[in-house]
Amino acid sequence: MIAKAGVSDSLSGMRWVFYLFLLLYAVALFLLAVGTFGWFGQVRDPLSGVFLIPLGLPWIWLGDAAGLTGPALAILAPAINPASCTGCGNAERAQPPVIIASTRT
Repeated sequence: MIAKAGVSDSLSGMRWVFYLFLLLYAVALFLLAVGTFGWFGQVRDPLSGVFLIPLGLPWIWLGDAAGLTGPALAILAPAINPASCTGCGNAERAQPPVIIASTRT
């Protein structure tokens, strides 16, 4: 009897992190648009993009150190994090499966 020991449990955990981050990113972008354009009767607020800052760390700090400023950095920096999550998941998936052979017949 041959059994495969895979990494499906860790991959499903990475999927949850990936989808949770994408959900938070979408909500933060929506709140930025609501506060910036005054949708739904909301007062226009210059701090409406504050939820994007923690989602974009550490790329916000690196962009600031490189002299990049502006709303494009705050809006696009969080997109790097889910891309790095998918890279880690693909690296685990690319490893060959471990085969455990049983001597029991």
